Order: sequence, then C-alpha cells, then structure tokens
Amino acid sequence: MAIQYETLALTYAPELYYVDSGNPLHDVGPEDGGGLYWRVVESSVSWADVCIQYIAYFTRQRWVPTILDTFSGKLPGEHPNDYVPLFIYFKNGKPVRVVFDICHYEAIGAINAPSPLLPQDRRSKFLIKYFYRGLVPLKEDKEVISLHENVYRLIPERLDGWWRGVLSGDIVDEKAKLIIKQKLLDPFKVITTFRDHAGKLGFLFHLIFQSAKDYQIRGLSVDVDKIALQVGQTSDAKGFSHQDIEKLTEFVGKNIFEKSQIPEYLALRGYKKFQRV
Repeated sequence: MAIQYETLALTYAPELYYVDSGNPLHDVGPEDGGGLYWRVVESSVSWADVCIQYIAYFTRQRWVPTILDTFSGKLPGEHPNDYVPLFIYFKNGKPVRVVFDICHYEAIGAINAPSPLLPQDRRSKFLIKYFYRGLVPLKEDKEVISLHENVYRLIPERLDGWWRGVLSGDIVDEKAKLIIKQKLLDPFKVITTFRDHAGKLGFLFHLIFQSAKDYQIRGLSVDVDKIALQVGQTSDAKGFSHQDIEKLTEFVGKNIFEKSQIPEYLALRGYKKFQRV
C-alpha cells in the first residue's frame, strides 16, 4: 500500500512555477527552494480514499511592507523556513479535489473534479505568487519559470522538527515553525483556513469575500472602494479601522481577485448576504 501511495504522490506532485520580476524582494526563486514534500493521510470519508498532502518548503522567507503586517504583528524583514501547503484528494486512483493556500493560510483555494485545473492524467500546475508565496492555478505555463523542485516523502521526524522550528541539530527558532497542525492531522473537514484558529486577517478576508460575492450575485461589477465602504458599515467589522479595511480590500483586489471578480476556486466560509448600501 505504501508503494502504491508513493507512486500516486510522485505521479500527481504539482508543478510549481514563478515569475521573475527583477525585484529580489518580490521574487520566488529556486535559490530559496528546499523541495516539495508529501505525506499520506488515509480517508475518513466516502468521497475520497486518501489525501496526499504536499508542502513546498523554502529555506527563507522575505517580505516587503504591506497591509498584511498590520494583522501578523511582524515587521517587514525575513525569517528562516516557509511552508506552502497543497492537499490533493484521490478516489480510485484519480484526483477528485485539491485545496491550497492562496494567502497567509487565511485565503484558501479549492477545486473539485471535473475541472481543467485539476487534470486526471497529469500533474496540476500552480504559480507561486510574490513574497507571500500564495498559490494560483495555472491555465497555461507561458512566461513563467519552473521551480523544478525535488520531491521527497515527508517523514514524521522532519514534520515534528518543522512544528518545533528546528533549523539544525539543537538550534530552534520560533519564527521557523510550521504553524499548520490540525489540518495536517485531519484534512477531511471543510478547510477555509489552514490555521488551527482563524485570525483577524482571515476574518476580514471573509467579510471582503462575502461582500464581493454579494455584488456578483446581484449582477454588479466588483468595486473595491464600494466593498471597503460596505464592509466597514457592518457590525462585524467593529474593531477594524477604516484605513485597514481600505488597504486590505485594495490588496485583495490586486492580488487575489481576477479581473475584479472572485476566482471560482476561492473557498468561502459560508455565504450570508450583506444588506445593501
């Protein structure tokens, strides 16, 4: 059975790409790559036989100032180790679902088969975006560069080391920890955040995504300025400054939405209509 899973994991290991922007603080390149690791979790549900969890490991994370720092409590800079999760679920040896990180473990993508973005006979392709290393499914691989990541089985000892923030030997760094745990142990629940507990950033993402979805359902074009105003007027947004809401909505419009629309693969945390403004 282990050999069968290894064959499946290697056959469908996602291909990762990046774009060279010429700015080292915005680029994702092979110089920081540490490999693509996989592990297996056998199914507890009827719609899948197994989940193969892939984690793209990077030896260093660097980032430039953005509104995201307001919610993470971290100053722009760098720290060792970074991890990008992507889970593929299989039924009868074929992929039926993929769940992946879009931004900071708080914005999640999910694609169900049948879909051209989740091919049944070859590896799926994803673009790793910018310094925050979010994943976006690739429809074509023109003008992008392959990371050519080596693929390794994620043994329990290495995973435990990631959770503890081990760099080498007895050297431990809190900033190097893999903070994803519950979703790795039980990937068969609905995933709308990879974190064990959603944070303020995820909650505000949730409000912004819901508001944008409401616009689309009403047949209106998504207007970032109007969404920021609408979110700010909800009782759920108390405790967030209008400036933070504006800046984060602008970030979402530029980096997560596609042509001012919610991507079909964006996983929403349950849809509830906002009152019109």
